[in-house]
Amino acid sequence: MRLYKVLKPILLKNRVVLCFFISLFIFSCSNNKDPFKDVELGNVSKKKFIKKMKTNYQFEKSKKTLDLRKDTLIFDFSFRDEQGDLPLIVKINPKYGLGNLRKIEIQFNNLDILNFDENDSIKLSNAKRIMELYRSWYGIPDTIIKKIDIVYPQQKINKRFLTWETNNGSITIEDITFASTIYDIVTYEMIGYEKEIERIKDSIIVNQFPDNLVEINQGPFVHWKDISKYKKEFVIDVHHYYRKDPFDHRAIIALRYDIIISDQFNKILYTVKDFTHELKFPITQYQTDYIYDGNQITTRMIYDIRDSNYKKLEQARKYRKQYKIRLKAIFKSIVMSDGSVVESNP
Repeated sequence: MRLYKVLKPILLKNRVVLCFFISLFIFSCSNNKDPFKDVELGNVSKKKFIKKMKTNYQFEKSKKTLDLRKDTLIFDFSFRDEQGDLPLIVKINPKYGLGNLRKIEIQFNNLDILNFDENDSIKLSNAKRIMELYRSWYGIPDTIIKKIDIVYPQQKINKRFLTWETNNGSITIEDITFASTIYDIVTYEMIGYEKEIERIKDSIIVNQFPDNLVEINQGPFVHWKDISKYKKEFVIDVHHYYRKDPFDHRAIIALRYDIIISDQFNKILYTVKDFTHELKFPITQYQTDYIYDGNQITTRMIYDIRDSNYKKLEQARKYRKQYKIRLKAIFKSIVMSDGSVVESNP
């Protein structure tokens, strides 16, 4: 008790200094270990990983970086070395966001592409810093892979990628001493990543249905025009489709659906069967919630109101003169870029 009374003033007086040394110790320790080293790729959930990163580091959802794939989670992060903080962008499960954490992509040159030439020296400096960090963390790479990138039809660039094997998977980075271009991404992949991705792809394809894949963003719209006393023109307009499912890697090249015209009480007045649209521009997996110009379609049909085959269509025309109608598209079949057909449940 007497010893505590003697030391208390000294401890209180020097607590600022003590805090400084503690902070310095934590800082130096953080430099000696890769923050992603112990991540159990393939086993840990994305939610648990994000929570852990937010608890231990400054790990915030990125507001300045956009990705066409809505399923890809993107965060702002920083590595720290002797030169200070190196801003990074961390992508979680790029390409296929569903399921457990399988892949992490770290982009370390998030610079303005409009000032590409001016930033070359910065990009190179950042790449060197990244290389030095990973070598200090993991030592000599386990694998060196050479690749040829075709930049232009008459220009080929040889690249070399360094890979470190870990207990949870692998880490890959470009060797900037081997090529003049800079591949500014570090990848962490779980063991058996490619096989797992193929399994996910197959599962998505087997369980796919038209309603999961696409939706009409604007339309369908219908209207009638008077041609003569007995001749009427029935017009259908469809503007813009968008992808609902971001996981299926195949593009959509053709659509078939029914267009249902109903009254305000959802009583069906008329159905356009098997409306078919071969798309001018395929709808890719990246176009989720994206208004896609170029795939508009307008069809016209002239009919005689005295023809009994068009009795229900004529009833719908007359109904619309007095009341509002509802329109709905029910997708039945979709042709994908690999030639396969996705059909609705019978």
